[in-house]
Amino acid sequence: MPSEIPIGLEHLEWIASLSASAASKSAYLSIEQRDLQIIGTSLSTFYQAATCHRKCHGGGHLLERLVGRMYNLSCAAYSLITLGFYDEALSMIRSIGEISNFLSLSIHDKDAIKEWISSDKKTRLRNFSPVNVRKRIEEKGGMLLANQDWYSTLSEDYIHPTPNTKPNMHNKKDIAVAGGVIQEQGAQVAIRNLAYITGPTVLIVCAYFKFDDLLQELKKFY
Repeated sequence: MPSEIPIGLEHLEWIASLSASAASKSAYLSIEQRDLQIIGTSLSTFYQAATCHRKCHGGGHLLERLVGRMYNLSCAAYSLITLGFYDEALSMIRSIGEISNFLSLSIHDKDAIKEWISSDKKTRLRNFSPVNVRKRIEEKGGMLLANQDWYSTLSEDYIHPTPNTKPNMHNKKDIAVAGGVIQEQGAQVAIRNLAYITGPTVLIVCAYFKFDDLLQELKKFY
């Protein structure tokens, strides 16, 4: 007979115990060091920009707030990866991509940003959905940081429920997983996608905030 699964507070304690075990195992996975370097430097840059660490530029701090959201999402995604929750991390990584495209739009279409700031909720939902932001960038000949293929792949494979949904199935045995279970392939996929989206985005942040030293550091990886 299988052992009983704890309930109530004991179940939460059980989760904490499993998380500690997963985090210790993550340290031994084979992950591209280049990706980790990009993520670490990107997160440091996001934090410095969001908190006015070097200089406060005044104003409404709109950009700082957006970068702060990306920092929190990136930290949360990385933490989930170390705990074995890869699908959940990829969901957050997709959200980072949405903000990344919005930052790209702010470079190529100043009028769009003014419209976004002054619009009500209904207008924002209609005119500034992820797909419409991508279309606006393409119309301006700008750079899509999170393109449609990347966004759709994350949505279909890891986020949206489908008849074929198998949670956190990142193993060679094609076994779905309930809870956080360390899988090297899952960690590699999630880390690669986190580096893929934070790296180009942080170049924009460096340019906005004139972090020339961090920009030079990041150029080592591109």
